[in-house]
Amino acid sequence: MYSLRESNLVKNKVNDFLKSTGMTYYDEKYITSQNPSLTEIDFVLNVNDSNVCILSKFISPAPSSATITKFISNLNLIKQITNKETYGILLLKSDISQDSQLQLETCQIEIMGLKNNDKEILYKMFVEYMHFNNIFSYDNEGNTFMLEY
Repeated sequence: MYSLRESNLVKNKVNDFLKSTGMTYYDEKYITSQNPSLTEIDFVLNVNDSNVCILSKFISPAPSSATITKFISNLNLIKQITNKETYGILLLKSDISQDSQLQLETCQIEIMGLKNNDKEILYKMFVEYMHFNNIFSYDNEGNTFMLEY
């Protein structure tokens, strides 16, 4: 198991990235204040006419099947509340179980996972995915900037 500091590092980096996009997004605290049953979503990003919901679990072992089920349920609830297409991103330290993988087969969820302890690689995978989907980072002057590897 990792310390609270370790498990929140990726989440904090994702928050900073989302802030840098200038797009509207909501963090876990705001999300649960609006609907206390939405406990397995760290961020919701509004992109055009859709929502991107993000769950970051840099823990070992991987989140349980119950956590994955709750995440899927939360995606469906957000889709119902907002009447927008809703997608999910799982940022994981460990591989999920076969049962969890089967649950995800019918959902629009991107799984990004690591088999080592490199939180920087996981974060870069997330940023690369966001850029691939035309969600960019901006500097203070409003210019997009390139990823550095």
